[in-house]
Amino acid sequence: APASLREALVRFGAFFRSPLFTPSATEREINAVDSEHSMRITDDGRRSYAALLLDANPSHPLHWGSGNAKSLRDAPRARGEDPHARVVNFYKEHYSAEDMTLAVLGRQPLPELRRMVE
Repeated sequence: APASLREALVRFGAFFRSPLFTPSATEREINAVDSEHSMRITDDGRRSYAALLLDANPSHPLHWGSGNAKSLRDAPRARGEDPHARVVNFYKEHYSAEDMTLAVLGRQPLPELRRMVE
């Protein structure tokens, strides 16, 4: 509902201003990514993409597919790295308001929408 937009923007903004980044949330997200990866492993589109990656120039940034529990949790831990700490560090290094753009769609007039996000 249009009346809920202001509250939704406040909640959404909190994810970026003060994310919780709890270890349990990191673990749940790794499990969710692993589940999605497992469900799509035999998808024809994914297989075509994997074949493209095999032939891609090694110096090109195209070499990313998807993660799973092994690549996101098990392998880093085997190297002595903490996956949760890596997530927090990635956030600190790469998340900045200057690098983000927010698009808001609402029934309110543009000046009112602008006041909601400022």
